[in-house]
Amino acid sequence: MTDGQLRSTPAPGRRPGTLVLMGSGIRAIGQFTLESQEYLRWADRVFYCVSDPTTERWILDQQPDAVDLYTLYDNDKPRRITYVQMAESMLRPLREGLNVVGVFYGHPGVFVNPSHRAIAIARQEGHAAFMLPAVSALDCLFSDLGIDPSRPGCQIIEATDLLLRKRQLLTDSHVVLLQVGSVGDTGFRFAGFPNTHLGALVNYLQEAYGPDHEIVNYIAAQYAIADPVVQRVKLSELLEPENSRRVTGISTFYVPPVAERPMDLETAKALGLKVAVQPEPKGGKLRSGSALAGPFAPFDEPYTEFDERFVELLDRHQVPRDYRKSRSSRAFYEAIRDLSVDPAKIEQYKDDPDRVLLSRAPLRADERTALRTGHAGRIREGFHRTEDEVAAGFVLSLVTDVETAAEYTRLLVEASAAPAPAEAARTALEHWGYDTDVTAIGEAFTRLGAGRALWAGGYHLVVDGEPGRTLFVGGTRIELDGAELQGARLADGVLSWSEDAGNSSSGALEFALASAPQDGTAGAGYVGPYCHGRVWHGSARPAAENAFGKVGVFDPESVAARGAADPLSTWYGSYRTSLVGDGGRWVDGPVVTVRADEDDARGATVECDGKPVQRFGYADGVLGWTSAEPGWSGGVVFQMRPGPALIGRLWNSAADPRMMKIRAIGYTDAVPDPSALAELSPLLAWRAHAVCVALAGTAVELGRSLALAERSTAVDRARTALARTFRMPSTLARLAPTDLKFVPPFTDLDVVDVDIDAVDVDTIDVNAIEVDIDADFIDVTIPVDIVDAAVVEVEFIAAVDAGDKEQFREEEEG
Repeated sequence: MTDGQLRSTPAPGRRPGTLVLMGSGIRAIGQFTLESQEYLRWADRVFYCVSDPTTERWILDQQPDAVDLYTLYDNDKPRRITYVQMAESMLRPLREGLNVVGVFYGHPGVFVNPSHRAIAIARQEGHAAFMLPAVSALDCLFSDLGIDPSRPGCQIIEATDLLLRKRQLLTDSHVVLLQVGSVGDTGFRFAGFPNTHLGALVNYLQEAYGPDHEIVNYIAAQYAIADPVVQRVKLSELLEPENSRRVTGISTFYVPPVAERPMDLETAKALGLKVAVQPEPKGGKLRSGSALAGPFAPFDEPYTEFDERFVELLDRHQVPRDYRKSRSSRAFYEAIRDLSVDPAKIEQYKDDPDRVLLSRAPLRADERTALRTGHAGRIREGFHRTEDEVAAGFVLSLVTDVETAAEYTRLLVEASAAPAPAEAARTALEHWGYDTDVTAIGEAFTRLGAGRALWAGGYHLVVDGEPGRTLFVGGTRIELDGAELQGARLADGVLSWSEDAGNSSSGALEFALASAPQDGTAGAGYVGPYCHGRVWHGSARPAAENAFGKVGVFDPESVAARGAADPLSTWYGSYRTSLVGDGGRWVDGPVVTVRADEDDARGATVECDGKPVQRFGYADGVLGWTSAEPGWSGGVVFQMRPGPALIGRLWNSAADPRMMKIRAIGYTDAVPDPSALAELSPLLAWRAHAVCVALAGTAVELGRSLALAERSTAVDRARTALARTFRMPSTLARLAPTDLKFVPPFTDLDVVDVDIDAVDVDTIDVNAIEVDIDADFIDVTIPVDIVDAAVVEVEFIAAVDAGDKEQFREEEEG
């Protein structure tokens, strides 16, 4: 094997690294792009060669162990040697599988030999390598001198190359000469270049332009508080000592055109263009740069007769009918933003676009397609939404993210105090990133209710007074008592099915939303989607409604009453519990008892581990308490499976609930079965969805009221719903005090010895399942789709012994 082959082999067990070359710009710190800043922080190793100490200090603040490539220069050391060594310094850690960033002064691709060399070699060796755009001296020159390189064109040449190849200068265009301070010098000196060959360059320029032509010796400003060097001097005077000493190693010459190239009238005629006759410049020479800054009138005569007319038309201008304002969903914008500046997400996207997009919710189907393909046209279309389309995306966020719904409710409550509430709400929405209004949002919410996304969830039905039946409305299927309803139709909020399609019954259920507690007190009643209607067999269609259903409500009387939630008495009993202990093993937990107590003002008593709980809260199937003394605290949600069960968190006074996952289950009628978490977790996801939908409904009602200038009652209802919603996390005994979201407690569950088949496979994207074997655990992450375009991730951590783990690994490798 050759030495080159040895160098091209990544270290054993390491993935190929990535090499990123970026520029620091010319001006200290300020010209780093957002993209380059993120890559700089992302890198495993950073190398730099910059021109000012402020930039160096800033780089070291981001990466304290960054390496200064400037140390590879030396007096009289040929620069070619230095450049080879700079490239090799960056390639060595890259070959070890590290992500390497090289930072160079200005633009990394403009007169930076080591960057081009390193990228070429890295790609030959199989590594990813690319360059990020940056600000060069050229960009600064165009800005500071007011030059448009497109008119009449621009020739850019390195000074030594100009002389060696005797290149012809385009005297009718802009000419920029680089490295004029080191003409004919291939070495390096820390004290600066002596520039002994400047005379040869000046003589060459005089032959092309004449001795009296004025050029600019330009040096860009290195600091925002400094001015650039703009020295205008005739070629005949450039070699005078007071002028030549100002030409340094960072000087650039700008040479303006001598004359304008005439237009070809025949070509203009063939193109259908009319050519205005321009007056000849005085003396036959152009003013330096100003007359050729762009396709406009000279700036010393900015208002011609035509220009005056154009200015008058401005006051009567109207937005064209074909103009398309940029609008998008917040989720789509945030996805583009992250995939523009976040190196880790960009790498994940390159490896598996679908996996990255699946983790983002809620994105519309066309937005996902645009991001999956990376097609610029489709992405641009994603930003060209009507107000109604933006409203539709916003409403989808409302019903899938409780924080969005809560923030919208807060926004509307604040807007209600403004003289024009609806207009104040629109302004706040625009600042938030949603260019729409409360009326469009209300209409979009109504349209959403016509489909199934708003009503997705697991409903517990009471039919003919008998409880125990279940209805599941999912993104792709609808089930009754575990069997898929064939030919079921859900439209305009009404679900219908028939025995004629092979089902065991016929039915017609209407969905509605209980969007605020019915008795006006926070936490007292059910909030969420419910259904009511008829279910029957054969031709005996009931004359009156006989079926009612809610999400997470089990008591028959509570199910049948629109605003009622399960009373605490539904859950009376003693619950044997199991907890996830150290190392992920299940251990016996305390017994939790809920019973009637006529002597207690609340009518009930809660005990944990044989000790009465002094302070507890209960609302809609959620029980929480905090122990002020040494003992157990808890936050649990009750379920029926088919008997009473609880799931949530139990911890002693020494534990930090913020660091805990859902780790407790308990039953009244059986020994706790840890694998049942896989069965209970979707119920929790449905429950979280019900809270999102409920709060969204309240917010939408408030928006509609503000649009009609009916404030007081709607605001009171909104505040009640907010108080109730944000009481639930604290009722769960401060599951996450710093994060007022209801959903996160139910999106990461510890489950031991899980049978993945216990999860409904129709709700799983098998391509998105992640399996990670680490120490004594197999960590399986399964995204469970509970609503159209909305994803809740349920994580199962299964403890295994060494033999099972090795067998699992062999099967995976096979």
